[in-house]
Amino acid sequence: MTDPFSPSPELEAVARRWLDAYAARRSASVAGFLSGSRAASFVGSDEGEMFAGDELRRVFAAFTRGQRPLMPEGVEIDAWERGAVGLVLLRFTLH
Repeated sequence: MTDPFSPSPELEAVARRWLDAYAARRSASVAGFLSGSRAASFVGSDEGEMFAGDELRRVFAAFTRGQRPLMPEGVEIDAWERGAVGLVLLRFTLH
């Protein structure tokens, strides 16, 4: 069977710009990068840290306001697309 998904350098670049904005705590930029879709989702590392849709955009904008900048390490990005559908898996470590 042929894999229907192709690597997406464009989505990888968008994910990298989002991470840069997130790490720098630019809250308006962070929220602006997120899809307007109800299906946009985030699963974090803390218990109960799962958000989607409008809640996701509100939470991220509020969360980044007033916090110190971060220094992500070991950044790994897997970005894939098929037609109008794309997905990104972004992994990094914060100390």
